Amino acid sequence: MVVGHHELPVVQVQLVLKSGAAADPVDRAGIASMTAAMLDEGTKTRNALEISNHLGAIGARLLTGADLDSSSVSLTTLTKHLDRALDIFSDVLINPEFPDSELSLQRKQRLTALLQRRDNAEAIAGVVYSSLLCFYTANHIRTDTPWSVMKNRLAPCPLTISVSFTRHIIGQITQL
Repeated sequence: MVVGHHELPVVQVQLVLKSGAAADPVDRAGIASMTAAMLDEGTKTRNALEISNHLGAIGARLLTGADLDSSSVSLTTLTKHLDRALDIFSDVLINPEFPDSELSLQRKQRLTALLQRRDNAEAIAGVVYSSLLCFYTANHIRTDTPWSVMKNRLAPCPLTISVSFTRHIIGQITQL
């Protein structure tokens, strides 16, 4: 979907994959969100710092994430920098590398978050509510566990056309 919105010289591009935590295998809970979190941590041509610096130099923002039913990568940039920003956006999608150093850092952050979550009643209620709302079996709560965080391995694999996705492009743009 492309929507022209010409009040500001900004473009937002979003790729939504129709697969999220609900598709995580039982023994690899959290793999969708970990994969999404790692997408901007390095490619074949750029490391995490270069991705961040290149986006910062043009005032662009790249966000990745996964929820229960989908995973997404979003880009917001000034229209005049759209070509440069799309180059980074496509590199992150097509050439992710998942460097071991960044994966190790991601694991540490997730383990810390799990420790913090177990003392947070709202977070615990959210996990239980999601499992009840979505009618999943009790042994398949699709969220990180200390075991899955340490077990999950990420392997670079280019985005293929067979993946079901939706794209949204909104902003000061007339064609793509």
